[in-house]
Amino acid sequence: MFHFLKDPRVPSHNNASEGGIRILKVKQKRSGFIRSQTGAEDFMAIHSAADTAKKNDFSRWDAVLALV
Repeated sequence: MFHFLKDPRVPSHNNASEGGIRILKVKQKRSGFIRSQTGAEDFMAIHSAADTAKKNDFSRWDAVLALV
């Protein structure tokens, strides 16, 4: 449960995770969100790959292209 006590590379908070999903709330406020289930799934796949790449110091663009 407290992995951050054993491994200093593990953060003791989840701010990065919460920041990663914040884009959904911003998108909802700006455009009324996504109108179909397929559109929501596509958006989340692209956003998830790009955000994970950013957190691991990889190119977001390369991560999104890998989905295609």
